[in-house]
Amino acid sequence: MSKLITFKDGFAWLDVTDHASQHPHKLFEYEMELYTLHDDDSESLIESVEELQEALSLGLRIGLEVGHIRPKESWWSKADKILQDGFWYIKSADIK
Repeated sequence: MSKLITFKDGFAWLDVTDHASQHPHKLFEYEMELYTLHDDDSESLIESVEELQEALSLGLRIGLEVGHIRPKESWWSKADKILQDGFWYIKSADIK
């Protein structure tokens, strides 16, 4: 199972649910911001060990912010294109 969770808006989170369930107090020693990740692509800041334990008891995922992931641009997205009569035309020099 991947430890990277990506929301629809492209924001990524590192899933630390397993570590949080094994060592809930230890994660707060590192002074990292932990978030409860919800199924509707929203998140809630966890401000105490009690909130962390409640989220875990509800079966919610716990995450650390990674940031926005930008998709790699393909040559097609960079090429100048012309649509004419249902056909796409591009310069052969744009194909890489």
